[in-house]
Amino acid sequence: MDKITIDSTLAPYTSSEMGLFIGHLEKVEEGELLLLNRGYPCFWLLFMLMAKGISFCVHLKQDWWLTVKDFTESQEWERMVTFSLQEKDYKKLAAYPHMLNTTITSRLIK
Repeated sequence: MDKITIDSTLAPYTSSEMGLFIGHLEKVEEGELLLLNRGYPCFWLLFMLMAKGISFCVHLKQDWWLTVKDFTESQEWERMVTFSLQEKDYKKLAAYPHMLNTTITSRLIK
């Protein structure tokens, strides 16, 4: 591990964690791997990362999504899942119109 800080921000307690995170994304380059903790997963964010060409690995809560809950309760060690962007999130990806009617396939692992 390189133990190098790529970007940091000091902000008031009332700042939005997601807003700060989006600002940090400007420092992440295409082809890099972004590791996200449990507080960050949301479908629109995963679609934005895909649009920017950023690979990602997300630590999910076991009940974050019904598909994840079903997987964690199963005997499987991995599963491929496909999901779509919900229409309510289209505005958040307005800069990436090619992502609005597409799907993402990801691997869940335990």
